[in-house]
Amino acid sequence: MCMGRMKTKNRSSICNFPKETEQTALEGSEQRAENYSAMTDYAQDDLDTSTISRTLTLSPNLRLLPMRAALHALRQRPYYAFITNVFWCMGGAIFINDNIVEITHINGESMSPTLSPNCKETGRRDVVIWNKWSPIEDLRRGEVVHFMNPLKPEVLTAKRVIALEGDTVLLDRRRRPRVREGPELAAARAWDQWRGKAQIPQGHVWVEGDNWRESLDSNDYGPISKSLITGRAVAVLLPFERFYCTPWVGFRSRTKVVEGRVQSWTEEGLPVELAEIANPHVPP
Repeated sequence: MCMGRMKTKNRSSICNFPKETEQTALEGSEQRAENYSAMTDYAQDDLDTSTISRTLTLSPNLRLLPMRAALHALRQRPYYAFITNVFWCMGGAIFINDNIVEITHINGESMSPTLSPNCKETGRRDVVIWNKWSPIEDLRRGEVVHFMNPLKPEVLTAKRVIALEGDTVLLDRRRRPRVREGPELAAARAWDQWRGKAQIPQGHVWVEGDNWRESLDSNDYGPISKSLITGRAVAVLLPFERFYCTPWVGFRSRTKVVEGRVQSWTEEGLPVELAEIANPHVPP
């Protein structure tokens, strides 16, 4: 009898083992289903704080998933590609505008009649495209440049290059700085001290506006540094009747220039001519 009871007990325990295994597997599958449901809910929500906290408390394995799930959910949005393309286009446009080309209006009458000749009467302004990739490379007399005004650095000014480094400018008496009313300008006294001639130092250029009556240029603030130049005029884009023309080519300024040569300097800061006199080279 005892042996029979033992066998019956063992048989019942053996029969109960598969039921327990099946129940454990069922509980595991339910847990996985809950976790998957939580992940789906989290991906569909817009980073809701309550959803995040509920997801993190379900299982330790989900603690690494929030950022991935958010990124995956963002990529599934229909506007994700559009936003990405917009940002790429904006970044490319900013880079091109800052480093390659720029398009600006010509305000005022200082460059009339070359640029914006009817700005005062009709308010019509020319639109010019500027080369910003190499604005000072192989710069020539007569070209129009865009630069930061030495008196107002926040203002960009368009003027014509009259003289390069090493040149001598014979000043035009009509361009002497003046005011219609009030005391004489300090720039006028500085202009008088040049005594009719201005020597352009190394790394500088002399710029003037084509309309001497309305131009504020190197006659007021002297030669400008090349480092201030941000662009060189390529062509006029608007109005359409002047599309891609270069009206500044062929214009002859009345300001006389005696062309010189660029002064070369040694590493010690002395002109090359003086250095050769101080240390003559004696051939063997």
